[in-house]
Amino acid sequence: MIHCVILRDIRTGEATLGRLRFEGDTEDFCYTLEEPWKDNRTYISCIPAGRYRCRRRWSSRFGRELFEVSDVPGRTAILIHAGNTTDDIEGCVLLGESRDVGNRYFGKPAVLESRSAMGRFMERLDGVDAFDLTVEEV
Repeated sequence: MIHCVILRDIRTGEATLGRLRFEGDTEDFCYTLEEPWKDNRTYISCIPAGRYRCRRRWSSRFGRELFEVSDVPGRTAILIHAGNTTDDIEGCVLLGESRDVGNRYFGKPAVLESRSAMGRFMERLDGVDAFDLTVEEV
């Protein structure tokens, strides 16, 4: 069974940033960006730290298969997808090859080269229908 870990290491009033690693790897795979913590409220908060199951599903909004983070208390439709800032999400998780905490590119915290990171992520999970995800605060 594949297991990924998001290590959240930067929290601002605008975003929660972290690093995603596949269990067993010695290096981070990519960076993550989520909403700031707002008591797990739908569409505007990052998810609570914990362990979740991610399942492959079709997204009509994005017109492709993505992974949905399941079993989040009181929440549904939390996708892992491409984007740069919290303007691009409603409680979801973005992936990026690098990150901008200094707000140089978008005027707010961001992940960069997100489509590239998403492509590599989906390629790494080719043929996988589900995996476990642990979200940790560091």
